[in-house]
Amino acid sequence: MANVTLALDDALLQKARVKAVHEHTSVNAVIREFLAGWTRDEDDLAAVVERVRAALDASTYRSGGVSWTRDELHER
Repeated sequence: MANVTLALDDALLQKARVKAVHEHTSVNAVIREFLAGWTRDEDDLAAVVERVRAALDASTYRSGGVSWTRDELHER
């Protein structure tokens, strides 16, 4: 694993360290996760979207064709 040196404002780094402690993680882990998400291949995202769509298609929930008007939904 490679090391990277970052130049950060001292106050920003201190805030990040405090937040990381509260979230039971480290600044290093937060940066690593951010970079992994930021560089995620669009094909990976397309695969996720496809899995969600497949799950929705496989769902057995149906509204039974019932529809309401906006006024009916907001009626008090």
